[in-house]
Amino acid sequence: MIPLRPYYYAAAAVALLAAVGTAYTVGRLDGKAHERSACLTREAKRTAAAERDRTEWRAQIDAWEAERRRLEQEAADAIAEIRVEYLPGKTEIRRQIVERAVYRDCRIDDGMRDILNAALRGRPIAPEPQPVAAGGGLVPGGTAGHG
Repeated sequence: MIPLRPYYYAAAAVALLAAVGTAYTVGRLDGKAHERSACLTREAKRTAAAERDRTEWRAQIDAWEAERRRLEQEAADAIAEIRVEYLPGKTEIRRQIVERAVYRDCRIDDGMRDILNAALRGRPIAPEPQPVAAGGGLVPGGTAGHG
């Protein structure tokens, strides 16, 4: 058997380290390229989705604008149909009559009606009048005669 010299071991170790280093560097560069490609793909998808959303929003805004213009035109046409005719002695105005629901079967007493009217006006409800005590509501001591 041929004896191996120590420099053979050193050369083998250097070759092994060079192979591991090369594999590491190649793997790192491949991983970097792969991750960059994945990042660009994700960014392209995100950009496409944002563009699609922007296009959808623009279409919806355009539809709203068209509806608003249509309603404005209808309102202008309705205003143009109102005619005021000046006749001697009187004025006639032609209007469109809008029917509303009338609630006829609603039955409430006067107290509840006052409470509802006060609530609709935003005013406080008037306090209930208190019964007058015996003596006509005069303060003891006779202050009614002064004045």
